[in-house]
Amino acid sequence: MASCDDCAAGTYSDVAGLSECLNCTSNCDSLANSDDRKDCVCNAGFTGQPGDVCVRCVAGKYKIDAGQPAVVQPVFRMLGSIPSRYSPWRMDTHPSASRHVVP
Repeated sequence: MASCDDCAAGTYSDVAGLSECLNCTSNCDSLANSDDRKDCVCNAGFTGQPGDVCVRCVAGKYKIDAGQPAVVQPVFRMLGSIPSRYSPWRMDTHPSASRHVVP
């Protein structure tokens, strides 16, 4: 008797007895061994709810992580005195302010 195989990354099986795993929709991915369509999350640069269609972020907005449904607009602000070898501009993502761009 042959054993059952895990679904590969980018696929899922939410019904018992399938002979193959189902593919996630375009521009999204899932971890290996996914058992629910909602395990398929949008890739970076695309937005949508888990398991649904993923669409490209509109101009002026971005998404750096897979799965995060919100698309944020960059916020630029001037920092105080910074040595001249560094750019005086920092890009923050709102609300986390955890990602910085430094030349």
